[in-house]
Amino acid sequence: MCSRPQILLEPFARAGADEIIIHVELRRNRFPPLIWKIKQLERKSAWPSTRHHINEVQPYLEQIDLLLVMTVNPGFGGQSFIHETLPKIQQAETWRRERKLPYRISVDGGINFPDRCRMRPRRRGHFCPRHHPVRRAQSSVPP
Repeated sequence: MCSRPQILLEPFARAGADEIIIHVELRRNRFPPLIWKIKQLERKSAWPSTRHHINEVQPYLEQIDLLLVMTVNPGFGGQSFIHETLPKIQQAETWRRERKLPYRISVDGGINFPDRCRMRPRRRGHFCPRHHPVRRAQSSVPP
């Protein structure tokens, strides 16, 4: 994360980034110009939902390509899945379905096989764990 992402958008795009995630820790008034710049660079934009309330993303749902739900606390490896994030994932899916929006829903962190089964969307859509491989529960699923 950085406090001045606008200076990194073009270098990241030149380096081959297809998608750029902007964290909500930025002041909300800085988010729309950054989305516009990312789109101008012909890249996809994403909004991560960390410990913040999921409703903060609502004004931007039509502008983003991906909604990333952090299922661990950012910055520390090896954490367990935070089960209290499940309602955020469900809400994101409900908004997408009700508004017929194309954004993808992605999650980041601590996902094991039973957690993955709980998060699977009920309807067709995009869903993928990011950054961490899906770990199988040791005895619940054969290899």
